[in-house]
Amino acid sequence: VMPLMFLPSLVTGALATVGGPAMARCREKRKERRLAVRLMLPAAGFGLVCAGALYVLAPFIASSFYQLPELAPLIRAMCPITVLISLQQAAGGMMTGLGLQKKALMASLIGAAATLLCTWQWAAMPHLHIYGAGYASLLGHGLSLFATLVFLLSHLAGKE
Repeated sequence: VMPLMFLPSLVTGALATVGGPAMARCREKRKERRLAVRLMLPAAGFGLVCAGALYVLAPFIASSFYQLPELAPLIRAMCPITVLISLQQAAGGMMTGLGLQKKALMASLIGAAATLLCTWQWAAMPHLHIYGAGYASLLGHGLSLFATLVFLLSHLAGKE
């Protein structure tokens, strides 16, 4: 189901591509903060719309695309990741524009490490199976986004 969860990337990837250079052109913290809001709100909105659409359409997608109606609950469980991915892309573009690539890499590594460790543990649990891998991905993306936002907000909170 992960390809479906990356659906918002079609739009938020373009948003990040445009947002990074726009952030680099900002010369004042006030303008950086204003631009950050202008980039994050549409990313969050689009991610939420996609998550809602996937949630509602999960039975149709599972039956029509995969011919596995029992996949609908997994699609629904993974819907929140679309919001996380959308916000991560927008925030990552801004961090690149601000010259915070090392911190962006660190945030990605934190999320990847959490995903790897939790997938290894949770996917092996009989009561979780494939859901364990899904929850591990949710946790990893969530941690990566959290770290990115901490780094980004600490930069944006700096003095003028």
